[in-house]
Amino acid sequence: MSRPDDRSGERAWDDGVPTFKERLGLAIRQNPVRGMVIAALFLLSLVFLVGGIIEFRDAIWGAIVDFASAVLAGDLPALLAVAVVLMGAGTATLLLRRG
Repeated sequence: MSRPDDRSGERAWDDGVPTFKERLGLAIRQNPVRGMVIAALFLLSLVFLVGGIIEFRDAIWGAIVDFASAVLAGDLPALLAVAVVLMGAGTATLLLRRG
C-alpha cells in the first residue's frame, strides 16, 4: 500500500507507484495518439469540473434568494424545497472537503 513519506519533489510516494505525470509520459511514449487522447480527456474533465463549480455556486445563490423571497411571502413548500437544496449543497461541500 502506498503511503506518503518525507521526500519532497516529484516522487512523494513509494517507488512502486508512478505519478500521473510519469504515467502520462509513458502513455505518450508507447502510443502518442493514446497519450494525446488521455491528455484531452483530462483537460475536458477539468473544464467540466470548473463549469460544475461555477454552476454550483450560482445554484446556491439562487437558493438563498429563493429562500429570502419565500420567507417574505410565508410560502412553506418553497421554504422546504430551498432547505433541501441548501442541505444537499452543504452535504456535497463537506464531502468534497473531507480528507
